[in-house]
Amino acid sequence: MEEGLARVGYVYPPNTRHIDAFEKAQERAKKAGIGIWRLEDYATDRGFDSTRYPEEK
Repeated sequence: MEEGLARVGYVYPPNTRHIDAFEKAQERAKKAGIGIWRLEDYATDRGFDSTRYPEEK
């Protein structure tokens, strides 16, 4: 999370023990604009929009 390579999603009770720490790490990565957070509108609340940034070959 700290490197901005993941987003918090699909967390359901009772599996919420570490959610606060994950969300804080995600917010720090977002603010720093690193990893997936440097790509505008790539990470969404519904997952990732790979059509915004097609894979380079």
